[in-house]
Amino acid sequence: MKGVERYGGFMWGEDIIQSTMKMKENDNHCRKHNSHNSPGHHTEKSIPKWIATLGFLFALLLSFTACTKKKGIDAMLNRADSLMNLRPDSALALLEKMNHEDLLHKKTDRMRYLLLLTQAQNKTYAMMPDDSIFEEVVDYYDKHGSSNDKMLAHYLHGCISRDLNNAPKALERYMEAAAFADTTSTDCDYSTLLGIYGQMANIFFRQNLPKEEIQALQKAQEYSLKAGNIRNYIKSIELLVRPYYNLHDTTAIIETTFRAHDLYLKNGFSQEAASVYPTAIFIRLKQGRYKEARSMMEDFERHSGLFTNGEIEPSRRQYEYSRGMYFEGIHQLDSAERHYRKAIDYGYQFEGSKGLLTLYCTKGELDSVRKYSILYLQSINDKFAQLQTEAVLEMKSLYDYTQSRKEADSQKRNAERLKATLLMLLLVGFLSTLLAIFAYKSYKKRKEKEIERLTVSYTLSMERLDEQNRQLNEIEKDIETIRQLREWATTLQERIDGNDENGVSKRREEQEHVNMAGDIFRLLHQMDEMIKDRDMLLTEKQTKIDKLTQENRDVEARLALLKGYDRLLKLDEGQMVQIFKNMADENINVRKPSEQDWTALKKHVQIQDPKFYIDIKERHGLSELELRTTLLVTLGFSNQELKTIFGKSDQRITNIKADINRKLFQQERASRLLFNIIQKYGKISY
Repeated sequence: MKGVERYGGFMWGEDIIQSTMKMKENDNHCRKHNSHNSPGHHTEKSIPKWIATLGFLFALLLSFTACTKKKGIDAMLNRADSLMNLRPDSALALLEKMNHEDLLHKKTDRMRYLLLLTQAQNKTYAMMPDDSIFEEVVDYYDKHGSSNDKMLAHYLHGCISRDLNNAPKALERYMEAAAFADTTSTDCDYSTLLGIYGQMANIFFRQNLPKEEIQALQKAQEYSLKAGNIRNYIKSIELLVRPYYNLHDTTAIIETTFRAHDLYLKNGFSQEAASVYPTAIFIRLKQGRYKEARSMMEDFERHSGLFTNGEIEPSRRQYEYSRGMYFEGIHQLDSAERHYRKAIDYGYQFEGSKGLLTLYCTKGELDSVRKYSILYLQSINDKFAQLQTEAVLEMKSLYDYTQSRKEADSQKRNAERLKATLLMLLLVGFLSTLLAIFAYKSYKKRKEKEIERLTVSYTLSMERLDEQNRQLNEIEKDIETIRQLREWATTLQERIDGNDENGVSKRREEQEHVNMAGDIFRLLHQMDEMIKDRDMLLTEKQTKIDKLTQENRDVEARLALLKGYDRLLKLDEGQMVQIFKNMADENINVRKPSEQDWTALKKHVQIQDPKFYIDIKERHGLSELELRTTLLVTLGFSNQELKTIFGKSDQRITNIKADINRKLFQQERASRLLFNIIQKYGKISY
């Protein structure tokens, strides 16, 4: 009964077997009975034939029913697949209504059902299955699926990691999915491929990697056109505004905005065309080009469909700050104040308090200036704290992802040490040889540990240096903000002094000026103290950066010195290369490389040229398959040898090398990979 409850469809098959066995028993019983009770064997034989015929017809009927059910399952799965892109909610509803007991009789049906169900859940933003459950689907299609099936399975696997906030794992799985795409095939699933690069662009955006985001969006544009999806093609162009903004390229922002606007209009998407303006509006307002900003604001507010009775939809309410900037720029200060306050009410404390601060400085209302100076500084601290929290969460995700890999590497290193110890025990009888080998092993081990220690130190030092530089930039921004506030307060102080010199006669007004002057003096004193503290912190950060920079130079120098001992490793390394050459030889092909083989190869490369190994492993986002391919290409392995080792097609090997060349050198041609490696890193002989 467990089979029926989980998968269904088994019991009626067992009933056929049991009923057939019973018919055979009855037939045998009748034969025996007739042979014992009648003189002739021909008089009573019509009854068992009739029973056998009836049983055969019954079994045939059940078989026909099973085939009908199978066709019905295929038809429903095909129907769900056809609805997936245009009506994913209907596809999900259809899949959820299917009879699991009939559906899950075969593993093929079960795997396809889970693949389609997960795809529909992803498209409708529903909860997706657990990562460990979907592993079975990925493994199945890796063995039995087409290129499109493998690509879709790995893509959905990445989406599951995305929903678990594991960005590094999601990115790795997206890259694996893209590597399965056969773009030379006429039936390549470009819709899934553009989705892969769209998701990668979102990860790069959250990780603040604008150049990588631009590359991903350009790929999404290319595959959107091949998929015939014009709307996504234009959307990929529109989203380029995000990385351009992070790169402070205002010219590219304006050009991209109007390009997307014109393409939307040309293809009949009028509301989308009017919705592309917010970032361009903000840029023009900061530049003081209010007439151009107003033209875009009118189009945005009238035709985007995002406004109801003059109020923008909740997800776009940061636009109230831009409205306030516009009205402040054209000196309609009451309207500007109203929109700045709306921004604060909608949760945009940083933007709203900054706008009100500049507004009240313009008005000369000192009490409000003092109030919003404090609120603005507080919002700066809150925003900085938020950024720190997000950075910590990202680092935790990266730590969780790498921890398991570190543990596996540790176990492999322990196994290697044990192997070395056993080898030394076996060579005890050969005293003279033992001494030479022992000296060699000791020297090699010391150098390996030193290189590993320096490599780790160098990597950590570079990370700390990047963090110190980021904090230094934040401090410089804070100092500039405080100095601007001090200039505004000084200007107000001068105004009050000027009014006093012009002979304001009334005693009450004089007293108010005296009080206001005292408040401004205290505010200036507080700002001077803040500037002094920030300057001290700035000096401290700069000192740390200088120290880390010097440490990195020292480590690089020591690594360069250690590299000279590699001549002692030529024998071992030659054997390692020969092992892989044997596995790449179709005539020999003793076995496929094991994880220990790959670990040993990476260890040799790390010892031979640690800077090269760190660069390709840590700084370009190569997947494990791409890293292994890079090492073999550097060793001079041909495409045919790579095909034999990895068990991939010629086209897959070419695609992998092209992806590596793009990540390392921003070039697309696979044939240029080895040349580019030699050009950048020099000829590396192992």
